[in-house]
Amino acid sequence: MAMKTDALNDFPSEQFHAFSMTKMAKFLPYTGDTTIAQLKDFFGEDFNRAVQFRADQLIIYDRRNAIPVETNKIIVRFANGHYKVIDSDYYHRNFNEPLV
Repeated sequence: MAMKTDALNDFPSEQFHAFSMTKMAKFLPYTGDTTIAQLKDFFGEDFNRAVQFRADQLIIYDRRNAIPVETNKIIVRFANGHYKVIDSDYYHRNFNEPLV
């Protein structure tokens, strides 16, 4: 039985928006192909405050919490400015289809 190697195959390769409970959220699938330019575009003014790399590990700082980001996960920026890292299963349970 073949295993699915990329859990994000059914997502856009760059940032996108989607609704949950009628609130818009912004998403960025984080893969081995994600560029610094994509991260800067996604985080905007928060980039220098919220994003750090330690030994090639992306870490997001949401308020005082350090959130490590693994590849093939999805970074979420909620309307209130908070960040979260989710997997594709969580996305499909809690959000509508991506708006591209």
